[in-house]
Amino acid sequence: AQQPVLCSDTKPTNGPVYIEIDASTPTPTVTPKACQVIQGASITWISNTKAFSLRFADRGNPGGKGLPKDPSSSPSSNGKQQYNINARADEGEYQYEVMIAGKSMDPAIIIRKSQ
Repeated sequence: AQQPVLCSDTKPTNGPVYIEIDASTPTPTVTPKACQVIQGASITWISNTKAFSLRFADRGNPGGKGLPKDPSSSPSSNGKQQYNINARADEGEYQYEVMIAGKSMDPAIIIRKSQ
């Protein structure tokens, strides 16, 4: 399988991407703030150690119907915390919040139609 690359905020890709949540500092960060993908791409949120939860706004989970609006991370085999979806929902912008270590951030996922 392809190794995921850090998601781009300018160039949508259909390969697997990851979004990095860094809670090692007092003010957590999410990179990138806006992740652009082609419909169907795999997106994984990764945090080094701390568990996190996501809360998707009105449009719901960019993974599509039936997926939770407020999923939580789970530990992966390498000891990191992660949550994964395939971006199967309609194209457009999906606002969401990341909650980690009692702090919240407001990034977005942007889904584009495949060319």
